[in-house]
Amino acid sequence: YLFDAAAPGGSLDPSEAARLDGWFRGLELGYGDVISIDGPDSASARADVARVAARYGMLVSEGGAPVTAGAIPPGAVRIVVSRTRASVPGCPN
Repeated sequence: YLFDAAAPGGSLDPSEAARLDGWFRGLELGYGDVISIDGPDSASARADVARVAARYGMLVSEGGAPVTAGAIPPGAVRIVVSRTRASVPGCPN
């Protein structure tokens, strides 16, 4: 899942942090999800994204973000949530 957030100078303003919070809420962010940040200002924006992620008991990944399609707009960072799901058809039979 991708979210491009305006982060001029590597900082999310309060309205952009609120938009990110709403996106996380809509995804029902939780255990098993991995949050990554990409873009030229990702190192600077990391603390702002981490503050929002902390509301969900989540950390921002230290590793690089997965490769995504499309260019990141100037003055923005791309937040990527990776989710893994497992299913066992017919379980417990």
